[in-house]
Amino acid sequence: MVAGVVLSAALVSVGCGSTAPSTPSPLPQYPQLVGEWVESGSFLELHYRDTNTTLTIEACAALLSVRAQADGTFSGSVGVQGGSPDSDRQCTYSFTFTAQMSPDGTLTSFSPNPTFRTQDCSAGSDATFSGTAGTTAIRIVMTDRGTCRGAVGRLSDTDRTLTLSVRKR
Repeated sequence: MVAGVVLSAALVSVGCGSTAPSTPSPLPQYPQLVGEWVESGSFLELHYRDTNTTLTIEACAALLSVRAQADGTFSGSVGVQGGSPDSDRQCTYSFTFTAQMSPDGTLTSFSPNPTFRTQDCSAGSDATFSGTAGTTAIRIVMTDRGTCRGAVGRLSDTDRTLTLSVRKR
């Protein structure tokens, strides 16, 4: 007689929690910024430290173009033009930039190239930036310390705040 071997198979199922398939978290949604943006209240404040006086120049019209965007990173160019002989000297400036924002539109970085220089002001300290970007408006506030020619024509240590405010064209 041949010895028989009996094999038995068992199916074991071990599980934990739900058997429904998991879905990935949705990706953050960033405001879409690609396009042309026009002036909406830009201005420049110059605070001359030696005399403790502040000059506000409201005739600093800005045009901004966002050419590329990937999630929260975007890039483009800006042109700022004064509207009078005085504001032309103080705030005429053009540059390219790269920037990053959080999903709620808060700017987390902004890098202009070249740094802020005008006919009457040279760049000084590294600038700090803040601002917001949304589907209908962008506001960028740049603050630095430069050397500017004051009202009497002499150079002065100057705190500068350039506020760029634009709306979607």
